[in-house]
Amino acid sequence: LEDYAELKLKQTTVREYRGSINKYLIPYFNDIPLVAITPQFCQSLVTHLVKETDLSNKTISNILVPLKRMFRHAVRWGFLKQNPASDIEKPRIEHKEMDFYTPMEALELLDALDEPYKTLFMTALGTGLRQGELFGLTKPCVDLTMPTIQVRWQLSRDRKLTRPKTKAALRAVPIGPRLASALGQHLETIPDSELNLVFCTAKGTPYLQSNIDRRVFAPTVKKAGIKKIRFHDLRHTYACWLASRGENIKYIQKVMGHSSITTTLDRYGHLLPDTGAGIAERHEAQLYGRITVKSFQAGVADK
Repeated sequence: LEDYAELKLKQTTVREYRGSINKYLIPYFNDIPLVAITPQFCQSLVTHLVKETDLSNKTISNILVPLKRMFRHAVRWGFLKQNPASDIEKPRIEHKEMDFYTPMEALELLDALDEPYKTLFMTALGTGLRQGELFGLTKPCVDLTMPTIQVRWQLSRDRKLTRPKTKAALRAVPIGPRLASALGQHLETIPDSELNLVFCTAKGTPYLQSNIDRRVFAPTVKKAGIKKIRFHDLRHTYACWLASRGENIKYIQKVMGHSSITTTLDRYGHLLPDTGAGIAERHEAQLYGRITVKSFQAGVADK
């Protein structure tokens, strides 16, 4: 961690790696000499975590990331000749059906909210920002003349502003006139804060994400009488609406901050409208012009 991760990776990633190493990897490998660790023993780690813990397969896969990196550097630095973790088979990750709100449910949620939280949730539904990006939004990043939100920061779990992990996450997200108006009014009422935050407590301190989930979101969902979803699913709600309307998939990738369009297609591609009807006819119309069967048989396009 000290020789590589802390110099190359985001502090949030380093913190996640350290947690995985201390809680799962060190107890499993214990004091086994590095040269004695075999591929089979590494694979048995997966079996151990699946059978002996309540961790999800996705979490187990995340634990394997620092393990593979550590062995890769052990080879690079001459401690090992081969990486015993390079061919570990990860547990199969079952993709759960995505939860999102219908427009009617979203309106019922907003109707049950009061300020300053109403504008917070309007922004979540109107931009698809990640929770950390939303709580890390600073005043200079809200442009009401364009109008857009510039994603430049995210709030970490220890409530510090950090840069997003990927270049794709640095993006501009257009906002509609109603959200722009709400944000304009909101910016006039929020207190000054050291971090210049758009969404913060009455004292100007950053929100604790778990408090918003527990003290604001959950009670409001119950009050509105709508289904319970995660705060993160508000982001999915935004993207699902874009996809179901048939918006350009590259645009969806861009505003969602996905590094790869594969991620966008895998998550939301099934919601895109089926545009296959009439494709063959439109293709021939572009190629030949307007055609009748008679003129086509004669080899002449009726233009």
